Amino acid sequence: AAEADVSGRLGKPDIARAEGSGAMWTYRLPDCALFVFFRRSGREGLKVPGAAAGPRSRGRNPPPVNECVTEALGRHASEGPGR
Repeated sequence: AAEADVSGRLGKPDIARAEGSGAMWTYRLPDCALFVFFRRSGREGLKVPGAAAGPRSRGRNPPPVNECVTEALGRHASEGPGR
């Protein structure tokens, strides 16, 4: 997926960081933090090679990435356009 695809599905990230030929977007959600990684792919721009999920509370195990993505999709859908 390209940056525009991710932004269209998940909304603007809470934190966006770019470095060299890559970037990472962080979505802070109630139950997890979703980290979406981007890498420059030639002329096509930044593409997602992967994602990871982390716990929002210290000492807890990270949730599966697909659960965190589902939470991010739900948040974006409930916020409507413009986020």
